[in-house]
Amino acid sequence: MKDLQIAGGDLILSGGELGLVDGAAYIRQRLATALAEPYGADPFEPTWGSTLETYLGAPVTSGTDALVASEVSRVLARLIAAQRAMVTSWQLTGSRSQLLASDVIATVNSVNAIISPDPEMIIVSVSLTTMGGQQVSLSRTVALVT
Repeated sequence: MKDLQIAGGDLILSGGELGLVDGAAYIRQRLATALAEPYGADPFEPTWGSTLETYLGAPVTSGTDALVASEVSRVLARLIAAQRAMVTSWQLTGSRSQLLASDVIATVNSVNAIISPDPEMIIVSVSLTTMGGQQVSLSRTVALVT
């Protein structure tokens, strides 16, 4: 599926046209936007987004990294469920799928969260495999102090 390319919250122009992403870049962008959006902020998708902002300013404890990894896993599960719902809908209506095999998450291989040397940040690493067999890795730094 082609999606508009976003960087820093802004649409990207490419050769005078709006930039597009698909495949691994599409998955990375979808996960990044889902993690950045506050949970429940979308009135049309009240279970979309993440609770990562609730960790801002909270003390880092021995379990904070596990809680962050768990939240990222929950967001990934929601993203996978949304993708499956789209594919099922297209199949039921006889429509052609707008998602390529490289756009669809088949498996989540790992989600790791590690408290960085700066204890005010946690580094989250995710490894995925797409339906097309492509390995996708991404990482995100979660700042815990404003």
